[in-house]
Amino acid sequence: MSRQSGFDGKTIVLLQKSGAVKTITIKVDSSVIYVQYQLRNSEVGTAHTTAGKVKQSSTVDAVVKWLKSLGFGQAQITFANWQFNQSKLKV
Repeated sequence: MSRQSGFDGKTIVLLQKSGAVKTITIKVDSSVIYVQYQLRNSEVGTAHTTAGKVKQSSTVDAVVKWLKSLGFGQAQITFANWQFNQSKLKV
């Protein structure tokens, strides 16, 4: 069974450089967009800010730019819980 954890961007970069990151997924849930990662040891977590809060965004392009600045070139996106006519999310 996988545990939930949360690391900030700097720690995620270190994990990526060491080869520990298996997948990066951009999750769109209602009007919130956030990044979830899975490590090679099956640990799953959500990206956090350096202050310890979940790193959220209101646009997919902002999340993609952040991931690119961390050095990631590939990510999956899941938007199963997003509704097309949702007013809070800019598309």
